[in-house]
Amino acid sequence: MLEIDKARKYKDTNHNAWSLFIKTNHRCNNRKATYPDLKLALDNWTNTEQFKYDCPLYFIQDKDKDKDKDKEREYLEKSTTKKEQIDDKEIICLMGQDWSNEYDTTGECMWYKIVIYDKITNYYYLRSFAKTPFRSGDKKPLEPSRIEGWYVDYSTISAPAEFWVKLKDIMNTDSAEPIETIQKKNSFIVVDKKEEKEKQFWKDLKDIHDRKEFIEVLRKELSDEEIYYLCEKI
Repeated sequence: MLEIDKARKYKDTNHNAWSLFIKTNHRCNNRKATYPDLKLALDNWTNTEQFKYDCPLYFIQDKDKDKDKDKEREYLEKSTTKKEQIDDKEIICLMGQDWSNEYDTTGECMWYKIVIYDKITNYYYLRSFAKTPFRSGDKKPLEPSRIEGWYVDYSTISAPAEFWVKLKDIMNTDSAEPIETIQKKNSFIVVDKKEEKEKQFWKDLKDIHDRKEFIEVLRKELSDEEIYYLCEKI
């Protein structure tokens, strides 16, 4: 089971930075998650943050992605390496973090947090990508992305509460549900309708008063296979 919480160092400093953890041992595990696991973690999380983040945040809105598919592909290429396929991926949530007026100067943030849905694996991948080849804290080298000058950080992300709030809102919409989840839902609807029809069939039988009515109900309700079976038995 997954949960959203602060790492100890951020709790001690009251820093607005949250991560996805394995609840049993509190180890970070937010590189990827299934739809049910990620949604449950978000639904169980309540934002209690009272401290502003230390840099401006910019969200790439859904309407912007729908308007410009080329722009969405550009962000996918910036956030993936050449080892990864992107044709079956789509962006679920994208947030930029700005330092030193980078966004105002170039129109691009220095760092981004992103959630990518893969239609083949049905996983949601959470990661960071940036303009810098090294992380500022531990100087860890990052993987070059598909686009020159951009780099991918596969480490578990730590993001401000605003990111998780936005992701929570998105995951509670139908558009974020994987195809397989929607198909399962629809299959349950079909089963429910079939059960309801069978119940109605037996209710109608209780109101039958003569042989003619009985035959008429059978004619309407029985499938072709069932009628054929009865004909064979007669």
